[in-house]
Amino acid sequence: TMVQSGMTMGESLEAAGRGTRHWRLARAAEEGAKAARLGKPLSQTMGRYPDVFTPVESAMVRAAEHSGRLDRLLGQIAAYLETEYSLRQMISRETFYPKILFGAILAFLLFVPAIIAALRPGGGALAGFLVLFQALLGWGILAFTVFVIYVIFRHALISSRETSAAWDTLKLKIPVFGEAIRRLALARFSRGLAALYAAGVSLAEASEIASDLTANAALREPMKTAAVRIH
Repeated sequence: TMVQSGMTMGESLEAAGRGTRHWRLARAAEEGAKAARLGKPLSQTMGRYPDVFTPVESAMVRAAEHSGRLDRLLGQIAAYLETEYSLRQMISRETFYPKILFGAILAFLLFVPAIIAALRPGGGALAGFLVLFQALLGWGILAFTVFVIYVIFRHALISSRETSAAWDTLKLKIPVFGEAIRRLALARFSRGLAALYAAGVSLAEASEIASDLTANAALREPMKTAAVRIH
């Protein structure tokens, strides 16, 4: 909005940096403002902050700088990010019922034995509390153990391209969640491809960059193969 109103890129980045609470983003904006005053492109600064700006955003800005349409493309990036957020919200809604069901089962396993112990003759609130405490402690230890095993297992999987693809393929076959994961991955790829191509990025490069948005090796590899064929 500031760029479209006629402010320079340096002034716009400086003002935008003061208006954000994200310290890394504010630092990137401050550095970008200094670079812009020296005539350096914004995409160069964005490339130094991969934890703040994704490859899609950097590629769109780089293409816009070459075409001279940066003011319009910045608005398209904002629209793309808002759509990405909407997709995440949609997936959260679609997986809401399984989450509630899992929570209800867990609450049943935790509280019912405690209530039974409290109502049992000679029991009482203390007995119910002790049973609940033991259950929470047991589930906590179990959850921590499962988490550690998952981290080790996942690290071992992603260390190899073949095992990573096999794991991501397995995730796509999970009832309910698998279909949601697939739809989100394809939606993110499609939106990213559309945004990049509209920004002026070549179809081959746009396909290759957008394939990383799927975050799923089973879907990403065929897309990268297609990008090579487009080249």
